[in-house]
Amino acid sequence: MKIAKAFLLLVFLCPIISQAQAEQPKLSEEEAAIMSVITEQTRAYFERDYEAWLNAHVTTDYYTEHKYWNGWSEKVRTTRGWTAHEAKAKKRFDPTKPKSKWNEAQYIRSDVNIRISKSGDMAWAAYAQKAVDPETGDIVGESYETRVMEKHDGQWKIAYLGYHYLPKENPPAHN
Repeated sequence: MKIAKAFLLLVFLCPIISQAQAEQPKLSEEEAAIMSVITEQTRAYFERDYEAWLNAHVTTDYYTEHKYWNGWSEKVRTTRGWTAHEAKAKKRFDPTKPKSKWNEAQYIRSDVNIRISKSGDMAWAAYAQKAVDPETGDIVGESYETRVMEKHDGQWKIAYLGYHYLPKENPPAHN
């Protein structure tokens, strides 16, 4: 009798469990377009594809970046206005510069939260990101990121870029 009850309970719960699994949040078409721009901007930056990187941004005087990384002496960097930003950023696209572990990393995003305005021409996206070494699987870096996006001529563009790279814990010293 106990086996029959357990079987009936399992039969009853299976459809509920499978429905809950099927209801995993999926990105809408607009959300997917926003994440596509973010992915392309990251790819273009690390592959030094200046034109693709440029195309991902709003190139106006209100473009803004706020960034934190404990590897910088000043820790926080802020840029306001595209002209000031582009002058600094363009130097990073020099093809003769040696590549770093960041250039080859795979970028994995989680906890994606996207909100699109009722008018449909502005959005923000916040997410956690891990840069993973594709050969070793080691985490190169982790960050919390935010993008404010605007739609220009039917295309999403980044108007604000913010990130906070998490400090890596120092490994214990080996004797």
